[in-house]
Amino acid sequence: MLKVVSVQPAISRIGIPLPDLDSVKGAITAFSRGVTRSSGVTRQTLLATQSDTGAVLTLMHDLLVSNPGRFLERMFSEMDERFESGFSFDKSYDYDGEGRFFKTSVTVSKVPADETFVLNLHAAYVGRQVENDLAEAIGIQQALNGSSVQIAYDHKVKGDFAIDFDPIASALARYTSSELTGSMIAEVIATGRSEAYSNLIFDGGIYTLLQGSEFSPSASISIDSNSVERYYDHPFVAEGSVVRGGMRPDWDDKSKMQAPVVSIGINGKHAEPANSWQHLPILDPLVESEVLAYNKAIAESLAPLVTT
Repeated sequence: MLKVVSVQPAISRIGIPLPDLDSVKGAITAFSRGVTRSSGVTRQTLLATQSDTGAVLTLMHDLLVSNPGRFLERMFSEMDERFESGFSFDKSYDYDGEGRFFKTSVTVSKVPADETFVLNLHAAYVGRQVENDLAEAIGIQQALNGSSVQIAYDHKVKGDFAIDFDPIASALARYTSSELTGSMIAEVIATGRSEAYSNLIFDGGIYTLLQGSEFSPSASISIDSNSVERYYDHPFVAEGSVVRGGMRPDWDDKSKMQAPVVSIGINGKHAEPANSWQHLPILDPLVESEVLAYNKAIAESLAPLVTT
């Protein structure tokens, strides 16, 4: 049986919440003036990896584009137009992105309930780091997108992994409304789940621990599909409270295995979007507080499972 080597809480924050559109424009203007550390890395990385000709063309592009003021004016004008009748602005800039907006995506979502806004930034090579840095620079905490507790297991083994869910069930029993056993969890995870509109099974199953409400968190448990061999190549098998499956080679060193991870996701009611395709984070401070409290409590309950 694999030993637990670590129990770590994980918090995901995405999107900068702002009270009005003028505040959004102010934050974007601050970003354009280089208040973040990472916003210039995208361009520097590209220049470093390009041929001499490609680098010269990119630098020439900088000389030909309009000044930053006009670039922002055009963006803000388009933003105003979008929000006259809609709830989102989504613009991805490539080589036409001036300065800090080179190969950068800007998304602004209007929250229907209270007409506040959420700003998202994403750049090539550095991802959401530009958004993280901007939030830090202007002193606004990003919104809570979700949380989890990650249980990592020993990966210095040969052959299949074997994870016993009885110890986890015992540690989590106080958080469930009914009797919980490792066999109940193992059976669901080993059965697998189907993707929407498909009969194909891609991942192991997800067992619901807590059914959430408007203000109370929900919680579920699963095996992180990125930490083990793909389910549809090597389906999980349940033997009582134990789930067996294939170990996955390490991304960098194929002679080693990755650590299998059991993930307990703790979430709460996200802000209601205007459209089905919109994703808004948790914006209610009471819901966020409850989610973080459960995350901390569950992590503390599972900590004794770690074997030194």
